[in-house]
Amino acid sequence: MKKAPFHIGIACLLVGMASCKKDTEAPEAPPVSDLRTYDMVPITVERIPSGYLLECKRALSDPQAAYAQLLDTDGDPVSRIDFNNLGTTIENITFDRQDIVITDVLPWGDGTYLLCGFGIETQRDDRLHAVVYRVDERGTERSAPIRRFIGPGAELVRNNDLNELYRTRVLAVKNGAGDLVLAARYETSASALIRLLRVPMGTTNTPVWIDIPLTSNSHRLQYLGLRTSSNDIMLGRDVAGSGDPQVLEISTWTFSENGATAGPVGIVDRREATATAIEEAGGQLRITGTYDSGFDEPRTFHASGATAAELTTNTVNTEGGRAAISYASSWSDGQQRSTMNTFESGVLGPEAERNDRISDLGLARMATNGELSEVRTILPGQGARAIGCFNTPAGTVIIGALHPFLNTDYLHTFYLVEED
Repeated sequence: MKKAPFHIGIACLLVGMASCKKDTEAPEAPPVSDLRTYDMVPITVERIPSGYLLECKRALSDPQAAYAQLLDTDGDPVSRIDFNNLGTTIENITFDRQDIVITDVLPWGDGTYLLCGFGIETQRDDRLHAVVYRVDERGTERSAPIRRFIGPGAELVRNNDLNELYRTRVLAVKNGAGDLVLAARYETSASALIRLLRVPMGTTNTPVWIDIPLTSNSHRLQYLGLRTSSNDIMLGRDVAGSGDPQVLEISTWTFSENGATAGPVGIVDRREATATAIEEAGGQLRITGTYDSGFDEPRTFHASGATAAELTTNTVNTEGGRAAISYASSWSDGQQRSTMNTFESGVLGPEAERNDRISDLGLARMATNGELSEVRTILPGQGARAIGCFNTPAGTVIIGALHPFLNTDYLHTFYLVEED
């Protein structure tokens, strides 16, 4: 992987900016102190103690992740976990390699990572199992993998969104008792559900699970996380809206030794709402994401409240009513920093969003009511899409995806540091 020198990247950006201005106007340098690109197709990114963890595809058209790439705190690649090297025999079942799909990577806190996903017995009624591998930073298995049977007749359908991954997925989180909690989305030709299950790995001994039906096969499992102030599990999924195709529901769950209890539930009442960042700060739950304000008119929302049931949702307004999407946010020092991709048009279909080459990537401060302030353009006219946004001593680190040389047939990873 060759690192793109920073001065060449900025020089190219300035040429592009200057070509749109009069000869007498000097281009203003973007507020970036470091910029690198890598030949990786990123899906997700999260911050870990040693740096950053990216889940990546092998090719843009693939419906699943192929490996996890670890970066150090300076953004340099250090090790890689290749999912194709995992064993195919889990307990008493041997799967075909192509029928094991990893959909989430969970740092376990002891130098190992849990690779969570699903396996399908294609020769036996398409039986779906949630599967979990425990590996080190180079993908070496550190314990025997485990599986949990979900159901027969599984079907795989791709989402119609940016990444076009399978709707079937397994998400994972570690709860306050040190146990593994999985949310497995499973669908057949007739129905779909999410199975929420606890796998004892800490202080408890009893497996617990509960099924949450989905009213439409198109409804997604969006999020699984832990609310640290209460140790409640938070689950985000699509539900039917009042007059809208679907909205976002945030539910909370508490596990006891022998069962699971539902807690407060909240709704982000925006058409086709998709959460791109869910955080807890100052006793408040903060959710940022995108929604469709009409017909292929993407806008950004921000919701906050002390509990899921107390969420208040606001629309983030942009200058001129341009389509604007926040793909990443972070909260630190009493401020929320949110990336903003603004597009030339107010109308933007999924294909145009995937292949966009002219949107401006900016970084803004966002108030609780969704009001933007201090919007700074970081990469103008490059179609660069943020995936993760993190506050560091060096500045705000943004990791995301862009089309190299504006070629929509390819997607690369970029790493940049914005000067505060």
